[in-house]
Amino acid sequence: DPQHVRFPGMTSTELEDIEATNRTVSSASTTTILPCGDGNYNCTTEIDEIVLCIISSSRITSHISDGPLSEDKLMPPKTFISSDRHSNTTPEDLSEASGISIDQAEMTLLATTQHHAWSAIMPLSRRYRMDRMFEPKRLASHMASDTMDLRTKGIHGFRQSQVFGNKQMFCEAYPMKDKTGNSCSDALKKFIRDYGAPISMITDGSREQTARGSAFNATLRKNKIEPVVTQPHRPQQNPVETVIRELRKRWYRAIFQTNCP
Repeated sequence: DPQHVRFPGMTSTELEDIEATNRTVSSASTTTILPCGDGNYNCTTEIDEIVLCIISSSRITSHISDGPLSEDKLMPPKTFISSDRHSNTTPEDLSEASGISIDQAEMTLLATTQHHAWSAIMPLSRRYRMDRMFEPKRLASHMASDTMDLRTKGIHGFRQSQVFGNKQMFCEAYPMKDKTGNSCSDALKKFIRDYGAPISMITDGSREQTARGSAFNATLRKNKIEPVVTQPHRPQQNPVETVIRELRKRWYRAIFQTNCP
């Protein structure tokens, strides 16, 4: 019965219009002209007036929800339960942002090397590493390393030096007492602590740096650094050789300028 219908969100003016329409319904012998849309509608019967009343009030109830959404219309949560990884980035989000398929986005997340932070909002199904604050800093560059022979022993007893550099002539040297795998590994740890872990480390075929089970290789694996070994008798493939050449030039100039023995 339209007389007992009160929709939420109705104003007093709209309610008066509906009540006036209801009073018109009682007089079926007369013809009533009521507004409908962009024009007028000629009501000649009770049925027509009731239909018109329902049509005129439809815009008021168009914004009212039919109830809770069904399960197929609900949006999935940002974090999903998986036995492989817990991540804030879903394949659907990556697919929409990168313009790739969902299958390709899922394979990209499984094979990523960006060391994203994992969250544990959902119930845990596996163990996790410690927080990223305990992980080493990352360098978005490729570095090279080689051992430099100083050819004379210094006042502190150092005869060797582990040099790190790249094609942009970056140079950092750490003195060593001997040329063993442990000494090279300690120099690499100091470099990672001072500057960060690079993407890859280019070295020559020396045993202390490339031997199986060496401390230098163990440090590379622990810090997720890709080892790259140059071909035999190809020193031009290692950019740190150029850095060592320029370092020797400056070293000799400093010796002659200061008259160092």
